[in-house]
Amino acid sequence: PLPVTVMIAGLSKPAAGAKEKTAVPLRKQHPRKLRRVAAQATGKKQKVSRQAPKPQRPQKQVLKPKAAPVPLKAASTRPLLRPPHPPSVKSPPASGKVGGSAKKPAGRKSRSVGQSINPNVPAAASAVQMATPLYWRNPPPRYPALARRRHYTGTVILEVLVDTNGLAGEVRVVRSSGYTLLDEAALEAVRRWQFAPGTEGGRPTAMRVKIPIRFRLR
Repeated sequence: PLPVTVMIAGLSKPAAGAKEKTAVPLRKQHPRKLRRVAAQATGKKQKVSRQAPKPQRPQKQVLKPKAAPVPLKAASTRPLLRPPHPPSVKSPPASGKVGGSAKKPAGRKSRSVGQSINPNVPAAASAVQMATPLYWRNPPPRYPALARRRHYTGTVILEVLVDTNGLAGEVRVVRSSGYTLLDEAALEAVRRWQFAPGTEGGRPTAMRVKIPIRFRLR
């Protein structure tokens, strides 16, 4: 028959005739030794945790302030100096233009010249007739080539002494154009001009008249 084991308070007692097994007693560890072992274990954990690499914090990038742009100097607003223009002379109503295209009657011209030279002539002396140039016979002054290239323009006023034969005796510049080239060209042309001689009381007489010569480019 099989042996029967009776359990009492968690201990089993073998039946009669069965061999009892001897239990090996466990060695009791000293409490100090247990503490030392626990301390060593915790120390190893701490060492391991210390040796673990620390996560690096992201470094903040310091942005350097950009240099402020240097303002450019404003361009000078002063107006550029222009070359001086020749003095502008208003031409009188007489038609002494280069080219001699305009032709006026001699009588009409003589009245305008007479009024400009002698404005205080009494009415009794109205029989005086001033000398006038014969524009349809007289060649116009030559425009100098150098003056044309340099764009010289202006008006020359000449005073001419007209003799009884209607020829120019003395010619001089009363008002310059501002350029010697133009003044000389006007003098050279008017010296060869012919005039209707002036009269006083119906008789020819020598007298002085003013002739404007205008030079202009088209």
